Amino acid sequence: MQLDLVIIGGGPAGLTAGIYAASRKLRCLVLEAGDGGGQPMNIYPEKGLENYPGFMVSEAKELAHKMISHAQAAGCELRLQEPAIDIEDKDDHLLVRSSQDEYEAKAVIVAIGAGLFKAKRLGAKGEIELEGKGVYYKLPDRSDLIGKRIIFVGGGNSALEMALQACDISDVCVVHRRDQFRADSIYVERITAAGAQTYMNSEVEEIVGKDKVEKVILKIADQP
Repeated sequence: MQLDLVIIGGGPAGLTAGIYAASRKLRCLVLEAGDGGGQPMNIYPEKGLENYPGFMVSEAKELAHKMISHAQAAGCELRLQEPAIDIEDKDDHLLVRSSQDEYEAKAVIVAIGAGLFKAKRLGAKGEIELEGKGVYYKLPDRSDLIGKRIIFVGGGNSALEMALQACDISDVCVVHRRDQFRADSIYVERITAAGAQTYMNSEVEEIVGKDKVEKVILKIADQP
């Protein structure tokens, strides 16, 4: 297939590039290895986005769906679950090989961001055995969290933002290995105001359970 442009990555950057390309009547294709929408869709779909220009508060998956629909309506073809494997420089064009086909293009834009989401494990005993049975690396549907006791591990924006999504419907605890959160001050203030329990200078040592998580054992560093 001869194209003007192939864009690798169907997140916000790739979709924006596709919209601009299509508006200039370029024959454009977006290859996305996952479901499209990038990190907002795949990591925290129900999170409210407060820092995206033009939207005071927007649910992440809603914004992602709007971006996808916009790109398609503009005339940009989007192929999901089709990762790019290789790019070869030919004499007068580029050859992009995907998991399903080959595409000839005059130009290629690589907009993969952080790439496909891959879980960063804690290395705690019992963690792998209980994946999907109470151990998760992205926020489940809010309806599944109601009334639960939940531990969020991490001290950056993602950890606190996810924890804030659950504070009004569950008993939330945040565990961080440092003595201060790395997150923006606005999220630190909100997690404090929400009354979430926090364990600083702490790490998850073991996750205990058979068919589901039953308890979590922490290793708390000695305070100076």
